[in-house]
Amino acid sequence: MHIAYFDDKKIPDSAMGAGMRALVAYRKYTDSIVARRQVNVPESTLALPLDEQMVANVYDVAAQFKKVKHVILIGIGGSSLGVEAVHSVCATTDSPELHILDTVAAHEVEAVLQKLAKLKTAAGIVVCVASKSGKTTETLLNAEIVLDLLTEKFGTSIYKRTVFISESGSDLQKTAQKLGSFFVPVPKEVGGRFSIFTPTGLLPLVLLGHDIEKLLEGATDALRKEFEETVAESAVRLVWYLKAGFIDYNIFVFDTRLVRLGKWQRQLLAESLGKATTMSGERNHYALLPTVTTPVELHATGQLYFSTIVPVYTDFISFDDDSIDYKVPKQAQVATLLADKTMQDVSAAMYAGVVKAYQERRLPYRDTLFDVDRLYSLGQFMAMRMREVMYVAKLLDLNAFDQPNVELYKLRTATILGVKK
Repeated sequence: MHIAYFDDKKIPDSAMGAGMRALVAYRKYTDSIVARRQVNVPESTLALPLDEQMVANVYDVAAQFKKVKHVILIGIGGSSLGVEAVHSVCATTDSPELHILDTVAAHEVEAVLQKLAKLKTAAGIVVCVASKSGKTTETLLNAEIVLDLLTEKFGTSIYKRTVFISESGSDLQKTAQKLGSFFVPVPKEVGGRFSIFTPTGLLPLVLLGHDIEKLLEGATDALRKEFEETVAESAVRLVWYLKAGFIDYNIFVFDTRLVRLGKWQRQLLAESLGKATTMSGERNHYALLPTVTTPVELHATGQLYFSTIVPVYTDFISFDDDSIDYKVPKQAQVATLLADKTMQDVSAAMYAGVVKAYQERRLPYRDTLFDVDRLYSLGQFMAMRMREVMYVAKLLDLNAFDQPNVELYKLRTATILGVKK
């Protein structure tokens, strides 16, 4: 994975030095968590790729299901976005089909049922119900309705094709026991947006046919000193830009298969850093507004960004892909100026053109290119970005692991529905 930076202004060495000094104690702390493989703190997600027993348990459960054709993942936010991000990039024509039910939308449930309409038995289906707390309204509602409808179609055999993923002792564990379904526990201290390397992410990915060993290898390599150093420097740089007024954080993905990865990172940033108060009880004056864009936006928000009116920090993410390509014929009838060029040629030129335009307009950016095995790169990328957001939060004196305002809407929803939360 190649990472490069372009700074519109020279970040003073004194600012970089001060930021790195401010992180010394926390970097040592996170290193110690990894070294001890500690499991009882929020930062435990950093050590999860080393948990061989957890991975073995995931494989044991996945082995109960043969010839999987459809994986229905019922979960929202961190319980689904990580899986979607990896599957969107790495799925092949032979992969099982992934059906996501996250928010409350009857038409999405109907769409899944239509995909399963021709099936005579539940043999090729696995339903994964993922909720860390076991109390997420959207997840419980979708699970109840889907399991009820699938029971009407296939009988109670669907329960043997269902896995509940939640904290030990949650209501979902009790439901799994009552229905005779599988239950897989997740670490209590690891929040949803940090859960890609827990069974929440790993089990659906194994069911979808992905080699999670490659994913975990990338995440493990992200623990190496040179990558941890890069994470720390990136965090200091990002905080400097944030305090300089660069509030808009533009996650610019150059392939539509990376859009879900962008959304995964958007949640990671927004929920981890969007806090009203600091750990010291002071009002927080700094917040990022993460957005996800693609080359389509070059004909939309690109106009805004290139105008330099709005200070924006851009995070370019791309990967090489020459497995599929098409060539414009020499005797082109429509794209005559592009005769004999391939789609990969044009795509690469557009990418280079965008980067050049950013440099000319002196718009700051980070450029990340996946240049090896995609699963490995994703594991490395996601592990580094999770650690980075922890470092950014530490520099801003924020709690990266709570989400009080998310809980607010949940409480208000429960009140309106007249149910206890």
